[in-house]
Amino acid sequence: MLANTRTLLTSLFGAAFVFGCGGSGGGKDGPEAVVKALVAAAKANDAAAVVALFPTKEQLDKAMTCEAGKGPHERIAKNAKAWSGDLDEINKEIEDVVRVEPRDPEVVKSGEDKDGCKVSTDITMQRAKVIFKTKKGDEDGEGMTFIKLGDAGWYLFD
Repeated sequence: MLANTRTLLTSLFGAAFVFGCGGSGGGKDGPEAVVKALVAAAKANDAAAVVALFPTKEQLDKAMTCEAGKGPHERIAKNAKAWSGDLDEINKEIEDVVRVEPRDPEVVKSGEDKDGCKVSTDITMQRAKVIFKTKKGDEDGEGMTFIKLGDAGWYLFD
């Protein structure tokens, strides 16, 4: 991948454990389905479909209660906006998803506290190395982070 796309992907998929808000909130069956939907949205130049890959404020509020100033709803909203604004760049570089290599998940159980938020449903954070086929025909891996809110499905996190 070109350096500017690598920088974009790296900055947008940091691994901090925070919560935020995004789009219309259609959770997917797993991280691989989220990544495939991202690539499809880029190919279709569908910004709304990218935003919908992030959990909504309402979904996050249902999954947790955060102290004032805690819980990074703004961070995920910012990431959703950034991703939806960079579809041309993503589409220019990425051809398809080859595979997703998950790392050990972090699970916060209902009733637990995390970073100033009390969780009301099990939340799973899943980091993964995603291997993309580039438009140049080679493969390139990027670290990505996903979140699962109870039974609501998987979303892009950061």
